[in-house]
Amino acid sequence: MTPEQFVTGLVQVVHDASVTDTLTRLERGQSGRRPPKRLVELSAWYQALPAADQDRLRQVVELAVHTSLFGTLCVLDGVRTLEASTDFALFAVQDAERVQLNVAEAECLHDEYQSQIYERVFGPVA
Repeated sequence: MTPEQFVTGLVQVVHDASVTDTLTRLERGQSGRRPPKRLVELSAWYQALPAADQDRLRQVVELAVHTSLFGTLCVLDGVRTLEASTDFALFAVQDAERVQLNVAEAECLHDEYQSQIYERVFGPVA
């Protein structure tokens, strides 16, 4: 697995799924037999919104997901720190092959993520 493949997987499995799952929960308003009261309230609010406002909320949800995932990748890349003098090493292990994905000399994971998702989250570059 390459860093690019890892980020592409994150876009599909984390970014896209988070946006879709959040909006689906708002549209359906249920989570099991006894959904949390806040989810029921948010769902009722969301469903009462005009379609244009629902679309705008989808954009806000996507921005929030982007911000969270971007920040996490910044921590893994070492450009944001949790603790002074703590570095993180991220490895992909497949068929006994171990590859470090966040190598200091390579493109940062957060930059790769940004290049894959930027226009979708922020619109065309001016």
